[in-house]
Amino acid sequence: MRIAAILFALFLSPSSYADNFSTPMMLTIGEKDYRVPVNQTIAAWTYLQRKQVPGRLLVFHDADHWIMKGAEATHYWEEVHAWLRKYLLDQALRHSDLPAEAIEEYRDDDQRQHGRDENAEDQRDREAVEDRVVKDEERAHHRG
Repeated sequence: MRIAAILFALFLSPSSYADNFSTPMMLTIGEKDYRVPVNQTIAAWTYLQRKQVPGRLLVFHDADHWIMKGAEATHYWEEVHAWLRKYLLDQALRHSDLPAEAIEEYRDDDQRQHGRDENAEDQRDREAVEDRVVKDEERAHHRG
């Protein structure tokens, strides 16, 4: 049984695949998710940061494996759409038959409607991870 657990952890741990990370990834986790440990999601996001691969971390404090509650679900889908717009729209536009002026106009309109401050988002992601670590340390201190 112990060997099976070690093999299971080895093959499912983000660290087993981190050297291959190159595609931008949006990672989401519910803190009440019993299927995926929060620390593995944070580890995967950390690997992305270290490799300078674009990444987005969303931690939902009141969610389990599925992000389904009203405001959280709305926020989740807004983030997914923004992520897809950011990483797939340019590629789709590059392969379209639209004139360059139309593509630029579309990008400008999209930026005005959905503009985001990526540096602020990265800072919020880092603060969320730091907040999580502090909470874990406080819980461990109170138990011990």
